[in-house]
Amino acid sequence: MATFTIRGGMPFAQHRREQLIQRAPAALVTATVLVAIYNVLVVSLGTHTITGLVLFAVETAIPFGGAFLLRLRAARRHVEQTLLLLDMVFTTFVLSELLLPQPNAAGIGLALALKLAGTALVFPWAPVWQAAAAAYTLAGYTLTGMVTGVMVGAGPNIIVAPLVGAMLCIVGATLVDGHRRGLYA
Repeated sequence: MATFTIRGGMPFAQHRREQLIQRAPAALVTATVLVAIYNVLVVSLGTHTITGLVLFAVETAIPFGGAFLLRLRAARRHVEQTLLLLDMVFTTFVLSELLLPQPNAAGIGLALALKLAGTALVFPWAPVWQAAAAAYTLAGYTLTGMVTGVMVGAGPNIIVAPLVGAMLCIVGATLVDGHRRGLYA
């Protein structure tokens, strides 16, 4: 991997981490608002169990909690791992919606695709972190969908949408990272 050291002798990877540390809290608060709006719309359009409402509340709280977590020095020191862990926890709660009676697999697939696109756009982390997030999101969606039977007889959009979202977010993160690298030089 090439190392760029132009601005003030700082390697690009260090610059990217500092940008991630600075921007992640605002991105997480923004994510909280967007998740809350999405969940309110989903709840208002359908009937949900108490369990489903609790899941929505936890999904809304995770990004907000992450913004506070990043105030800790250890979390900032390992910002990529912290954000990846937060993303895993959030993804797990979204995937657990597939375990509810009469899950909305298309809506869950859309939520995961939006999550992937959102992290690719707002987190200035290396593309390898985005690829890791996409890999476990896609694997979790596929495995949970197969175990619950949601994927059996599912339309192609339910299966393909998260796959396309994962591919687009990895390509997008790579392109954006290249632009950041070019602007840094």
